[in-house]
Amino acid sequence: WADDALLDFVDHLVEWSTGVPLLVVATTRPELLEQRPAWGGGKTNATTISLAPLSDEETGALVASLVGRAVVEAEIRSALLVRAGGNPLYAEQFALLVQDHVDGIQVPETVQGLIAARIDLLSPQQKVHLQDASVVGRAFWLDASAAISGVDRRTVEVELHALERKGFIRRERATSLSGQTEYTFQHLLVGDVAYGQIPRVARSEKHRLAAEWIASAASPEETAELRAHHYGAALSLARAARLETTALEEPARIAFRDAADRAFDLSAYRPAARLYEQALELWPGTDHERPALLLRRARAVQAGIDDSDVVPFEEAYQALLEAGELDAAAEAQSLGALSLRSAGRGADALERAHSATTLLADRREGRAKTYVIANYARLLAVLALEYDEATRTAEIALAAARRLGLRDLEAHCLNTIGVARIGLWDVGGVSDLEESLRIGREHCSAFEILRIYNNLISCYDNAGLLAKSDATLQEASAFAERLGATPLIGFVDMLAGSDFGAGRWQEAWDRIASVNDHDPESSDSEWAAFFASEMLWARDELDRALAVCDRALGILRASQPDADVALALQVLLCQRAVVAQAANRDDERVEAVREIREFKLDPRLMYPSGVPLLTLMYVELELFDLASSMKVDGPLPWHEVSQAIADGRLVEAADRLERIGDLSFAARVRLSALRQLASEGRGDDIDELLPKVLAFYRSVDAPRFVREAEELRASVA
Repeated sequence: WADDALLDFVDHLVEWSTGVPLLVVATTRPELLEQRPAWGGGKTNATTISLAPLSDEETGALVASLVGRAVVEAEIRSALLVRAGGNPLYAEQFALLVQDHVDGIQVPETVQGLIAARIDLLSPQQKVHLQDASVVGRAFWLDASAAISGVDRRTVEVELHALERKGFIRRERATSLSGQTEYTFQHLLVGDVAYGQIPRVARSEKHRLAAEWIASAASPEETAELRAHHYGAALSLARAARLETTALEEPARIAFRDAADRAFDLSAYRPAARLYEQALELWPGTDHERPALLLRRARAVQAGIDDSDVVPFEEAYQALLEAGELDAAAEAQSLGALSLRSAGRGADALERAHSATTLLADRREGRAKTYVIANYARLLAVLALEYDEATRTAEIALAAARRLGLRDLEAHCLNTIGVARIGLWDVGGVSDLEESLRIGREHCSAFEILRIYNNLISCYDNAGLLAKSDATLQEASAFAERLGATPLIGFVDMLAGSDFGAGRWQEAWDRIASVNDHDPESSDSEWAAFFASEMLWARDELDRALAVCDRALGILRASQPDADVALALQVLLCQRAVVAQAANRDDERVEAVREIREFKLDPRLMYPSGVPLLTLMYVELELFDLASSMKVDGPLPWHEVSQAIADGRLVEAADRLERIGDLSFAARVRLSALRQLASEGRGDDIDELLPKVLAFYRSVDAPRFVREAEELRASVA
């Protein structure tokens, strides 16, 4: 009966609850394993017990023990055994039917039929109370049943007691609503069958009464989801019966809004977006609350469904602006800028983020103004690479956040400052990001925490701290997976990069496939495309390697140019040229080189971890002037590697890469070193380097590179 969220919770509970004496027991039908084949497996100290159907002897013994006599008429017993099929619930309901009605039993075909037959034997009052209870749910309360039936509480309690004696329901010792007597159905099917017997028109009214009672019984926060369920059911049933629904629409939309707010606060973004949509369908177009609701819907869509969908923010912005809600309108603009960035429209994103700050330029200091300034600073850092200006802007927002006690925006600003400092080659920026994550985990939304994780991982990479990057990436991806958050796809690509760099090529391939319909060659991610092309090239599938590059290049060329796009475009152009060179496609190589030379990239404005890769590919293409232009006198390990590659000190560069932890890059540099040594006829040096190259490429199943390395050795007499 569990939904995905509950299964995720149980997975998380078992995985992360350590150091405590804890036993988790779950029952399920086999169908669950079709939905989640690995559920419950692969965990420490986990045991699965499969229960076979009851045998005929066991079914007979169970019925006899429940009925209280060993002999059941042979004809009835025969029908029972055929229809039960070893199902203990069927046997139980049959036994209860025997107890209720001994003479002339007709054995129904199904367990639902058995339950319906038992319900038909109840008094009219008991039957009505059972049906009323089924409207509330598997768990229900005495006062709720009284409110739905319109009968006094004492009378309802007597009838429920009779139903308890007959085995339909049970009274619980504890209650989920303070001060209420709680009951549950002995089995969900009992409630389902009772509910199915209620006329459709009557169901709508009963759901309305249930919703009204629930609203009166506890706080709005506690009951938001239940109210939304019952008002939604009442409205849907009334519409199906062509009844007047005006009186239902206002409480239903409020219930949907409250449930959406509750879901969003719990980081359940997809359900929140759906509930906001249901609320908006009922919300009057002229109501003053509608613009704010549009913004909340847009935030839920961004966080849980599609972080590149800017349309909901544009709709919210226009409505808020017309309503004179400038603070909220600026927030919609600023959040919409993030969606534009995710859609590959970097220039538009910067422009929109800046327009949000302009909108509030003359407003007094407050949360909205602090947020839009902080968000503009973020995009200055990650899109324009204007690190000094980003730092200055973020520090303005940081000071305001601290004055106003806005801890989540404090984390936001520290995130940006850390990224900018790393961009300025100041490794101290890592500490800003670590502090941002510490504060963020206590005060930020899950969506913002994922952003901090993303930047911290990237900065660990750029600082050459790959072990820390990998550990943080594992932590972040587990966090994203538990949420079912949209950014999960980005973390899968990052995990693929981590696996590729560490020499786990099959794992990298599988990860890329997992988010591309099991086809790594259709990846929309430029870096996933680079990894896939490298693996295909190494496995002697050059046509496919070129096709992967072409697909990713097409996407990048259609994107608005920014620093990220420029670097990725140059890397993929170089990769395409190198593979074309290996495939003896000189015309294609020449065309790619022509486009490569059109770029004017400044290595001081590039992510440091990307500089040496580009330098190596320039060397592989004998574009030594471009390789030399990548040399910068920086303090980060990537700068040292890039300088060594540009200077022709390839073995030294490879050894440095191995110490950093980028094994695949180190192997590619060593293969280039073998080419250099072979051209110089240095056989002894090749003999010293060759075993490392062969060992790595054999371990990742790269036959082309193994063959090339062996041929290079053989070419030197």
